[in-house]
Amino acid sequence: MSLETDLLLDRRRLKRRLSFWRVLAVLSISAALGLVAWRGAVPGGAPHVSRLTVSGFITGDRKLERAIAKLADDKSSKALLVYIDSAGGSVAGGEGLHDVIARVAKRKPVVAVMGGIAASAGYMVAAPAERIFAREATLTGSIGV
Repeated sequence: MSLETDLLLDRRRLKRRLSFWRVLAVLSISAALGLVAWRGAVPGGAPHVSRLTVSGFITGDRKLERAIAKLADDKSSKALLVYIDSAGGSVAGGEGLHDVIARVAKRKPVVAVMGGIAASAGYMVAAPAERIFAREATLTGSIGV
């Protein structure tokens, strides 16, 4: 009977140790994930270049314009790269993007890179950039024809 009691006590002790290490592992993983999530959500993370892709038909998008406007105050974003591959769009959409990119350009460098086509409102979006890069075969121009 003493042997069975010792085995039961030993088994309980091992279960407690295992439970301790399991709880410690879960808490460590939770803390690590929380730190990663907190670090990514805090403004002022690692310095980076923000990228905006403008493609297809350009329309007015207030949500997008507000997000771009926030880049002007974002200290971790050091510049804005605008990639344009669009044949144009609405006047209001093109003007809205132009104005918000111009506001960002007053505070940090903006570079526009044109893809296969950047005409009409697509060209208007590129206009406030400090530098505009276009390929030899890029179709561009024609604002307000």
